[in-house]
Amino acid sequence: MTLQIRRHLFIFILGLSYFFIMVSGLNGFPIYFFCDEAVHGVDAHSLLKTGKDMHNVSFPIFFRGLGDYALSLSVYLQIPFVALLGLNELAVRMTTVVVSLVGVFSGYFLLRKALNVSLAWTFFLLLPSSSIWFLHSRTGFEYVVASSFYFAFLLFYILSFSARGFFIFPAAMFAAATFYSYTPARGWILTSLVILFIINFQLHWRYRQRMLTGALLFCAAISPYVFFHISDPEAATQRLRTLNFCSFSQKSTIDKSLHIADGYSKALNPANWYFSEPVKGSSGERHHIPDLAPLPPLSLPFALLGFLLTILRWKDFRYRTLIAALLAVPSAASLIQFNHVRTLPIALLYLVFSVIALDWLFKRITRYSVRTPISFLIGILLSVNLAVFRFVEVPESKFHYDNYGFYGVQMGSPEVFRWIKNNHLDYSQINVVQGSFNAPQIFSLFYLNESARGKVSMPELDYVCRESIPLEPDIVWIIPASQLRDLLSTGCPIHFEYIYQIKAPDNSPLFEIVTLRAASKVALMDWRNKSLEEELVRRKAVYRTTVNYKNSPLIVEHPLLGAGSIENLLDGSDASIIRVDKINPATFTIHLNGSPVRNVEVTPSEHTSMAKVSIRTYFAENRINWGSKLYERGSSSSRKLIFESPEKSSRVDSIEVIVFLPDWGGDGSPHLSKIEWN
Repeated sequence: MTLQIRRHLFIFILGLSYFFIMVSGLNGFPIYFFCDEAVHGVDAHSLLKTGKDMHNVSFPIFFRGLGDYALSLSVYLQIPFVALLGLNELAVRMTTVVVSLVGVFSGYFLLRKALNVSLAWTFFLLLPSSSIWFLHSRTGFEYVVASSFYFAFLLFYILSFSARGFFIFPAAMFAAATFYSYTPARGWILTSLVILFIINFQLHWRYRQRMLTGALLFCAAISPYVFFHISDPEAATQRLRTLNFCSFSQKSTIDKSLHIADGYSKALNPANWYFSEPVKGSSGERHHIPDLAPLPPLSLPFALLGFLLTILRWKDFRYRTLIAALLAVPSAASLIQFNHVRTLPIALLYLVFSVIALDWLFKRITRYSVRTPISFLIGILLSVNLAVFRFVEVPESKFHYDNYGFYGVQMGSPEVFRWIKNNHLDYSQINVVQGSFNAPQIFSLFYLNESARGKVSMPELDYVCRESIPLEPDIVWIIPASQLRDLLSTGCPIHFEYIYQIKAPDNSPLFEIVTLRAASKVALMDWRNKSLEEELVRRKAVYRTTVNYKNSPLIVEHPLLGAGSIENLLDGSDASIIRVDKINPATFTIHLNGSPVRNVEVTPSEHTSMAKVSIRTYFAENRINWGSKLYERGSSSSRKLIFESPEKSSRVDSIEVIVFLPDWGGDGSPHLSKIEWN
C-alpha cells in the first residue's frame, strides 16, 4: 500500500469517525426538538407529497414557514432524507449531520490543500469537540448548513487562484448555496465578496476571465432571489423585519456606527467563544451546552498564535482570504444583534487558526525523525479530549439546564405529540394548553395524521376555571407541570386524574397529562364570581418599580407583569420583551420630575399583531395629549412608533404610555420591547 493510499484511507477513517460521533444518539441529544426544526420537515414532506409547501405554493424560492420567509435551500435538502426515513426528528437532524461533513472536509482541505498544513487532519478531532458545532450539527437549524457551504466557498475560492481555474465553478455555486441557506449568511457571502474583491484586486485582474466567469455564475444563481425581491418585497424583507433590522436603519449615523462596532467587538472577542455561557433560564440555553464554552478553552492559545501567524502572512492571498472572512462574517449580526449562531463561521476560523499554530509549533520544535510519534501523540491527546467531551460531558450536560420549559429549552414536544399520536383514539378531545411550546401547530402537522389533528385544541389554561369549558372524562388535558401547580394554587374547585407524566432528565415533571372535572357546579360558579371580583382588583392595581436608568433612579408605575421586568422595557434593546399579565389596556407611567422631552418612542414586541398606543404627559397640573398611533405587524418596515411633542415647552413630570390590543378583550396581554424618550 503506497503512502498516498494510506493517507487517503486515514482521512476516510477520520471522516467516518466524525460521522458516527455526530450521528450516535441523535434522537437523545439535543434534548429538545424546536418548532424551527419541525417546520423544515413539514415543508419538505409537503413538497415530496404534493409538489407544494404547507401554504400551497409550488416549489417556492423562499418558504413562508412560520411566517417570516426565512427558509430556502435548507428545506430542499431535507427532501431525500424525509423520503428515505419518513417525517421524523431523525430525518430532519440527519440532514444537518450529513451536510456538516461538507464543513469538516472543507476545513480539512482548506488546511491541507490550500494552506499546505501537514496537521490538517487534526481538524477532524477539534471540530466535533467544539460544543457549538457539535450541538448544532445535530439539530434541524440552518446554521451549520450555511457555515459548511461558506467554508466550501472559501476552499474553492482559494483553489481557483492557487491551483486550477475550474474551481471557480464550485466556488460560485457554494457562494450561492450559502446565500440561500440562512438569512445572516446573505450578509456573510455578500460582504466577503466585496472585501475579497478589494484586497485581492490585483489577483483578480490577473485572472480576470475566471473571475468574471465566477461572478456571472453567482449572479445567475441568485437571480431568482432578485426576482422574488422585486415581485414580493414585503415577503423578501419579512425576516429582516422580524430580526428588527429596520430599527437599526432608523438610528443616527453615530448610533449605527456604535451598534456595528459593538457587534464586531462581541463577534471577534475570543472570550465570547472560549469562555461564555448563556444567561441561565433564557431562550439562549438551547444554543449552548450547559457549563461548556462554544470552543474548547485549551485551544485558545493556539487560536491566538494562529491568528498572529495569519496576519504576518498577509502578503499571501490565501491568508488574506481568511482575514477577509473573519471581517465579513460579523457584518450581518452587527446590524441586528450578536449571537453565536449568526456568526458561526468564526468558530471554524478560530479552529483553523488553532491548527495553523499547532502545525507551526510542530515543525519548529520537533526533528523530522520524531515527527511521526509526536503526531501520533497529538492524535491520541485530541482523541481522548473528544471522547471525554462526547461520552462524559455531553451526557452529563442534560442534567444542567436551568429551565427545561417554555422560557428555556422548551423540552417535551416529541414526547407530548407522540403520546397524542398513540392515544388519541381513546379521547374525544385533547387540549394542549397555550404556553407549552412556540408555534405548537407546527408540531401537530409534524407528528400527527389528519384524524389525530382534528382532536387537538390549544386553549388557555386559565379558561378552565373562568369560562364554560367542558370538563368531561373523555377530554384530556396536557399541561406544563408549573402551570398546573399555579392553577391548583388559586383554589379553583376542580379535581384531576393523572393519566401520564412527562419528565425532564433531572426527573422533575415537565408535563402532566390529566382529565379535569369540577368539584361541583355550585362551587365552581361561586369561585368564578369571587375570581372575577379579585380580577377587577388585580387589573386596577398599580405597581411602583424603581430602576437604575442611566445611573440615576427612575420610578415607573405599571400593571402586574407576566414576563420580563421594567429593566427590560428601558434597556434600549429591541430584542428584550415584557408582557403584562392579561391586563388590556396596559398603562405605564414614567416619572421624570420636570425633564425636557421632545419625542417618545414605543416599540411593540415582534409577537404583537396589532396595538393602539397613546401618549400623555403631565407637567405641574397640565395634561397634554400627544395622540395615538396604530401598529399593525407587516404594515410598516419598523415596529417603532414615534410621537413628537405637540407643545413648544416640552418639560414633563411624567410620561403616560397606554397600550391597547384592539383584537383582544380584557384578557389581552400587551407585549412591549422598548420605551425611549429624548
